[in-house]
Amino acid sequence: MCALPNRKTILVVDDEATPRDLISRILKQNDFEVLVAASGAAAIELVSAHGATIDLVTLDIIMPELGGEETFLAIHYLQPKLPFLIITGGDENETVHRLLLSGYCAKLAKPFTVTTLMDKILWMLVQYPR
Repeated sequence: MCALPNRKTILVVDDEATPRDLISRILKQNDFEVLVAASGAAAIELVSAHGATIDLVTLDIIMPELGGEETFLAIHYLQPKLPFLIITGGDENETVHRLLLSGYCAKLAKPFTVTTLMDKILWMLVQYPR
C-alpha cells in the first residue's frame, strides 16, 4: 500500500448494517474520515452537504427504494469527478457495466478481504485524486 498525503474522506453507502459497519470500521482503523449513509437518499444529502470534501464513495449496487444506479447518477450529477467503488455480490450485470464505463468507477465483489478492500481504495484514491 502507498501512503496518501492527506487524510481522506470516504462515504460508505449500504442499506445493510453489517457490511456498512464493517467497511466503516476498517476505514477508520486505517485513518480515513468516514461518512455513512444507509440509503441512496441519505447519500445524496451527504454529498450535497459535504461534496467537495468527499474523496471516494463505496456504493452497494442493490438497495431498496433508490438503487445503486440511481444514487450514482444523482451523486455524479452533483460531483462529476467523484470516484465510486461499486460493491457487488459478485455477479456482473448491465448496471455494473454501465457504471464502470463512466471512468470514475471500479468494482469490488463480495466477499472480499480487508487487504483487497484497502488495496482497491488506495488504488482509486491515487488513480482519481480530488
